[in-house]
Amino acid sequence: MVVKPSTLIFDAVTRLHERGMQGLRVRANFYATGHWRCRVYASRAGDEPDRERDQLLSYTSGRDQDIFGDGRRDWTVESLADELGGRAAPFPDATRSDPAYVEWFAGMREATGPDGVFALWDDYDDWESTGRVAVIRVHGDERTAPDFLPLPPSP
Repeated sequence: MVVKPSTLIFDAVTRLHERGMQGLRVRANFYATGHWRCRVYASRAGDEPDRERDQLLSYTSGRDQDIFGDGRRDWTVESLADELGGRAAPFPDATRSDPAYVEWFAGMREATGPDGVFALWDDYDDWESTGRVAVIRVHGDERTAPDFLPLPPSP
């Protein structure tokens, strides 16, 4: 069974949170092409919530299973967590304590369901500017209309 890249990315970040890398965050959005894009990065305490400093990954669903755009496609949660953890090693803020974000991220994962995603904006809506995150559940090729969660806590 092929696991969706968004699910692998979210599960790998959750695994890294469990390994003590609570400073890792995910920001995501949609583009007019319908592609979902996300960035995984190490946040610093005091940064604005939209500051994506020290990126470990910039993914677009246009690459499907080629998560890093380098031809590798056989990812598991563990192998992706290991790769992201290695990329996070130069950034000391990756290991800072951020239990509020870890809790928010876990709640977001529960809200999206196994194959859903979240987004802060798309080409037509800027949910982030209204203090919300759009949660989109996915069933096969169909996306649900978004539900909304509050924004994640500031770093």
